[in-house]
Amino acid sequence: GGIFININMVDGSGTIDEAFASIDISDPSHLILSVYNPAVTTLKLNVTPNAYAEPSEDNPPVVGDIPNQVVDSGDEFTSFDLDDYLTELDGDEISWSYVIEGQEPEPGFAGTISASGSGSTYDMTFGFHPDATDGYDMGIDLYAPPAPPPPAFDAALGWEGDRYYAQILAWDEDYSEHEYDILLAYDTDNLITLSWDNTGWGGLMSSCVLQDAFGGAMITVDMLTETSLTLDNPAFTTLKLKVTPLPDAMQTRGVMVDIDGENIVTVTYDDGWMGSETVNFTATDQTADMLSDSDDATFTVEVLPPGDPDFAVTMNVEGEGVAYDLSWGMSPDATDGYDDGIDSYAPPAPPPPAFDAALGWMGDRYFTQIVSSTMSTVSMNVLLQYPEDNVITMSWDNGDWLQYFESIHLEDSFGGQMVSVDMLSSNTLVLDNPAFNTLVINFTPSGGTP
Repeated sequence: GGIFININMVDGSGTIDEAFASIDISDPSHLILSVYNPAVTTLKLNVTPNAYAEPSEDNPPVVGDIPNQVVDSGDEFTSFDLDDYLTELDGDEISWSYVIEGQEPEPGFAGTISASGSGSTYDMTFGFHPDATDGYDMGIDLYAPPAPPPPAFDAALGWEGDRYYAQILAWDEDYSEHEYDILLAYDTDNLITLSWDNTGWGGLMSSCVLQDAFGGAMITVDMLTETSLTLDNPAFTTLKLKVTPLPDAMQTRGVMVDIDGENIVTVTYDDGWMGSETVNFTATDQTADMLSDSDDATFTVEVLPPGDPDFAVTMNVEGEGVAYDLSWGMSPDATDGYDDGIDSYAPPAPPPPAFDAALGWMGDRYFTQIVSSTMSTVSMNVLLQYPEDNVITMSWDNGDWLQYFESIHLEDSFGGQMVSVDMLSSNTLVLDNPAFNTLVINFTPSGGTP
């Protein structure tokens, strides 16, 4: 009846006569009863079961509404807490993981050079991509504005006469040396520092050399082995960036994801990379069933798109000592008709023979006509009346027009069969045939603003 030995086998509590036995409870999960008196030949095991309880349901975690993010090239993605997008009814411990969908190397590459001076830094991105051309590609390349008046620091890539912050060339099986310009302007301290991270460049380029414009007579830097160059001579306003791609150049270009111990996600991307990557985040409960749920988020890096074109340019038209300024452009504040305070009507032409010039737009005559912003090509007439000597001279200052126009041509009204002038490369036109009394300005904006 338990007079000498009466022990609770769950926790070792109870009574025991040490003349008959002893119990070791040093390990609560493994109790040891030792019987050493031969008088004890039988032990009784009394079992009292607990009431039956239904096993509790294990609910899976629920993950949803992780937001997509879009940033302009050079900007950072916003970090976020994964637990803000988690519902865990059971309070189970959760482990987070991720997979980047379809992240594979692609042909081509991009590299970035940072130019610093007077507290300012400009990033200049060069490279090759199968979706690019050797000209300007919307969404891939990025124009740089004209340099400020000296003395002021400035830096940009030069390619085929244009200024860029990003110029990616065609990946078209041309593995010869490609030569960019690096265009520099110095501040009063005459100090510019160029730096670059060349990690992995040896697998992308057979050579990458930075030289002066005199064939490397004074400056030659192997950019595959060096990572910076300091200039203190303002005579070096143009350097040559000579890049030779490898035929099998492949760069893993995309986002990188870090989840810290507090489940805070930080997403970064390679310098010069542009595009989208989809990341699948998975929450798994730390139970025997390892139940889980997932949600996707897409992270996009894009070149800052052009804004609403907002500019005005002027052409001077002169005949027999009389001159008129004709101005046209675009503004988000303008309409395609007459806007008081923006546009300026021109009066009717005088009786011939007398010189006259005006813009023609939607049946009206203007000295100034600013139309509504658009990225489409616009055609505007130039209405001319010749003086007695039949000579009209047209001139314009196109020094900053590259930031406004993708293209602009001055043509005859017969589709440019006899008169066709690229107004970005030329700045004057002389007419001596009164048959050309109507010319057409065809212009396509680039999205630039003053």
